[in-house]
Amino acid sequence: MPSRRAGQYIAAKTAWYKGLPQPHEAEEHGLKEAINWFGTMRLPSVSIEFDYKQVVDDISSTFGTNSMFGAVLDVCKATLRNFQNFKITSLGDKRIIVHLLARESL
Repeated sequence: MPSRRAGQYIAAKTAWYKGLPQPHEAEEHGLKEAINWFGTMRLPSVSIEFDYKQVVDDISSTFGTNSMFGAVLDVCKATLRNFQNFKITSLGDKRIIVHLLARESL
């Protein structure tokens, strides 16, 4: 549930998936879910931050991939065209946030 603080929405969400995906698979599916989740909220501006830099680089790239996981990124890119106010960035030094969320989801 989003909360309002200093004029910005701040939200976090965790989800369970069956199986044991590779890290990039989990991050790509997480990105797809985040785009869809925030898209339903109709917020004026959205910044989605990821700790897996490769996904951020891949979503920003104009090149496609031929892998099964590239298809998930293609869906993300197509969906993002509908949300020009979305920004996908890397967490950089703020990675501790992701680890705290992961711990809470256990």
